[in-house]
Amino acid sequence: MLYVFQQQESSSASGPSASDEEYELQHDPLLLRFLTECAKIKDQVEKMLTSISCSAQLQIEEGSVLVRHLVQPGAAGQLSDWKSEVDKIFEVAKYRLQDGLEVLVCEGDITKQYADALVNAANKYLDHGGGVAAALSKAGGPQVQKECKDIIKTKGKLTVSEVVVTTGGNLKCKKLLHAVGPKAEKDGGKERLLLEHTVKNVLDLAESMNLSSIAMPCISSGRFGVPIAVCSEAIVNAVREFGSQDGRSLRKIILIDVKGDVVKAMQSRLTLKCFTYSHYDNVADTKDSC
Repeated sequence: MLYVFQQQESSSASGPSASDEEYELQHDPLLLRFLTECAKIKDQVEKMLTSISCSAQLQIEEGSVLVRHLVQPGAAGQLSDWKSEVDKIFEVAKYRLQDGLEVLVCEGDITKQYADALVNAANKYLDHGGGVAAALSKAGGPQVQKECKDIIKTKGKLTVSEVVVTTGGNLKCKKLLHAVGPKAEKDGGKERLLLEHTVKNVLDLAESMNLSSIAMPCISSGRFGVPIAVCSEAIVNAVREFGSQDGRSLRKIILIDVKGDVVKAMQSRLTLKCFTYSHYDNVADTKDSC
């Protein structure tokens, strides 16, 4: 997780190795909400600032952080030079299934997620015209788009529940799995069963490729119009079924969405299913854990 600060003002100090520098916290609603709600995240930010020889005090309600007593000359410059980008991914809950399989629920941008494979909520033509599909295609770059076109040229249009593989391109993954979920009112009321089958195919394919981690959005809940409750139930059912198997290479399944209501629905469904050895963590994520 990268926290971003922009220099707001500075005041002279009494000595060459001590000064007060005030930085404006980037006004990102998601980041500010988690900073406000979770003390652990606040502690992480302060530790990060301390690691570059600062004494830091967050002032969240004012949207700033006061950096005091710089030990090394130039430490303030390390802050002001930080890139104006935030990896907005937060771990909301974590569950442990059979044989040590972890299921994480995260809120954030899947294009920023680290995993062996990311899952794209694709349509039958892999044209990625909107939603998470467009975001992943754009972030993945020309190679992802070329391979998608080649697949359609070779196979023709895909069918519901079919999953195909391309390179991850510029994404933070080895492979991108394109899964075709059902559409509301076009699949005869069988959306939940079809989506369960889709997610099963995704997990089975990931397992056959000996992947250890995978990140998946709430397939069909966006432009395809399937109710969030139906999608979350289907996805969790498929994950639970997969988690009942022993001897898997897949060790981590990340359910991630940028919408808070979708994240809450997936978390609620996971909790309702009462997974073995499950536990809840309200902590911020880093690229190494989620």
